[in-house]
Amino acid sequence: MDETPAATQRAEEIVGRMGEWLGGLVLGTLRGVERAATGTPPESPLDTPAAPAAVTRAEQVLDGAGERLGHFAALAGQRLRTAAALAREEAEDLWAEAQHLRDQGR
Repeated sequence: MDETPAATQRAEEIVGRMGEWLGGLVLGTLRGVERAATGTPPESPLDTPAAPAAVTRAEQVLDGAGERLGHFAALAGQRLRTAAALAREEAEDLWAEAQHLRDQGR
């Protein structure tokens, strides 16, 4: 039973690291979306040639994720606008048909 507290502590450490990693991923993605939306290059000390390769690669991965998220958001927005237009058109058709039926009853 001595392993239970150690296992719990280890699980908490893993969850904590995952939370930090996810937070970094979200922050990097938001930065990538912001850069893609504004068209501005990043101003980061990590862009220097002295930056470690792993950090540079991580930033590239996050930038790519941000760009994909921005593309997905744009696509979702377009589909939402299309769905709204179709719903509006259907509502107008129903309204016109209701008026036609009302006028026939007179």
